[in-house]
Amino acid sequence: MQDATIAMEDHAFYQHHGFDWAAMHHALRMDLRDGRIEEGGSTITQQLAKNLFLSNDRTVWRKIEEAAYAWELERMLPKPRILELYLNTIDYGMGQHGVTAAARYYFHKTPDKLTLTESAILVGIVPDPMHQQVDSQRILDGRQTALGRMRYFFPHRYSQAEVDRAAGDPLDRVLYPDKDAWDRGATYEIPDDWHGVKFYLFADPQQPLPIDRAALCLKERLAGFLEDARQNLHVTGIDHLGVYNDRTMRQSATATSAHAFGQAIDISGFRFADGSRVSVKDHGNPRVMARLAPLEAMLRRHFDIVVDWNDDPKRHQTHFHTEVKGPRPTAPRPYDDASPGTTRATGD
Repeated sequence: MQDATIAMEDHAFYQHHGFDWAAMHHALRMDLRDGRIEEGGSTITQQLAKNLFLSNDRTVWRKIEEAAYAWELERMLPKPRILELYLNTIDYGMGQHGVTAAARYYFHKTPDKLTLTESAILVGIVPDPMHQQVDSQRILDGRQTALGRMRYFFPHRYSQAEVDRAAGDPLDRVLYPDKDAWDRGATYEIPDDWHGVKFYLFADPQQPLPIDRAALCLKERLAGFLEDARQNLHVTGIDHLGVYNDRTMRQSATATSAHAFGQAIDISGFRFADGSRVSVKDHGNPRVMARLAPLEAMLRRHFDIVVDWNDDPKRHQTHFHTEVKGPRPTAPRPYDDASPGTTRATGD
């Protein structure tokens, strides 16, 4: 995994002192040609500096700050420690940060058990992480690129025969990402304006959007809450963090979250007929709390579980987790309407 990371991201990692001047020169030429700042030319140390201390803004000032932090990291830490920190913080897609989380998510194993093909798959994801679905073609392309670079930069460690075998491993024999809500049978859609209440996803708070992949039990309970909230509290919109995601429960390798079955929705705020809005994150404000309290009481009447900042101070300061218990939906077969270019997990 370390060799794959170095070959893919920074082949001169053990030779430079934080900067690959040749790569930076090439990237600068491309930036000047295109008229914008891109990410090319960053070493592993620079990427680590950005991940630990900086934003993703593509500005000249941010690149200067990144260079300063990279210089300090190289001065203070040995190379193996820098690589270790990088591997434990990098984004491997699908909400997985760090090689431990990624190895567990994609392969159901620990990093020390990763094979050549699995390591190549993970590093192949890093340049363009997936966030909605596991795309089989992108996985294959990334693996092929990573294996080619490993063979080129470490010819005495990896023979052509080994690389060819790794490139030929079928994905369905090595890749077992956690199933998403669609795979688990949560196929119901909630319109963007339902029972007089609009749904605003946190990623695009100005545009109401439909919610897909919800379980039927959640859809039914949500309908009751919407009618109640609209008629009695004049709610006209809900800001939410999503109904589902593709992961197990936090800090568990086996227990599956209700989100993965489309049976939970995280609500971050409410909009009202008079044009006002309240956010759960502002619950410390007495005026906001006065409006949130009846809404939370109503949620508790309609949903089986409601988690707030009192129930979980560490993780629920910004939203209500609302969940419906019930029989888990059964996944439809076959996947007739699966999106082209995607792979559905065969293992749970």
